[in-house]
Amino acid sequence: MRFTILAVLVVICVGTWWVAKAQNRTRVRDAIVSVKYPVSEWQHGQKTSRVIATRYGNKVVGYNIGFKFPLNGDDCDRAELSDFMRLHDGDVYQGGGSFGAEMFVVFKDVKDKETANVKLKAILPALSQLIKDLGNGVKVDIPQPKNTKKWPDTEPPDKNNPYWEFNNNMNVNGTQYKKAEVSPGKWQWVVDEKAMKDMVERDNHRRELFAALSSRVLTDAEMKEVQSYGSNLNLEWNVPYYPEQKAQELSNVLQMQQILVQRQSLRSSP
Repeated sequence: MRFTILAVLVVICVGTWWVAKAQNRTRVRDAIVSVKYPVSEWQHGQKTSRVIATRYGNKVVGYNIGFKFPLNGDDCDRAELSDFMRLHDGDVYQGGGSFGAEMFVVFKDVKDKETANVKLKAILPALSQLIKDLGNGVKVDIPQPKNTKKWPDTEPPDKNNPYWEFNNNMNVNGTQYKKAEVSPGKWQWVVDEKAMKDMVERDNHRRELFAALSSRVLTDAEMKEVQSYGSNLNLEWNVPYYPEQKAQELSNVLQMQQILVQRQSLRSSP
């Protein structure tokens, strides 16, 4: 009996030692990550050597934060990043679609500049390590928050949130989703067919504007549209591109439009 009791005590002690050791390893790793990726402030947010976070105030979506990963443009739409944000009470409402695209996140506990800074200082070191690991091909398992619903299941819209209508929609890699009650009490993210149709029509119109710049004189209203698109006029969703090449293409057609306007002016002059 005495031997059995001693054996049990030994097992308990060894187990406690391993738990303490594991916790200590976690604390050491956290400390190393924090030192390796110190957080510094810039005019509109916080940053590390691998993540640039920008604070945004928006009347529609509320206070939100954009994340750019300058050294990992190919990994900006990884599911692990969304899981990381969700683990820290954040919902990604836009991300991916092009190389280096900014990821926009709404956090439940971020309401202003001060709370945004607190959140960023807490998560940026670990986020920096995560994006580095993803870029190096390291498999990373992000723990799921308790009671997390598995895609496409989701919570019903929270109509007490002043931004609930905006939060009822989500764009993932160019596909627009909305929350829908697929059966009594069961809510899921479903493809928003109307929104997708509108996106296709807008994209076709944008392409027509770009083509028209080099083929005919645009109206004043059309030129205002061109200006509103800016450098995005000739960019396509989910199509890789070289920024210098796209900038040159846009410059060429704008110069052609200027030539067409001059020719029309010469023809109309007495």
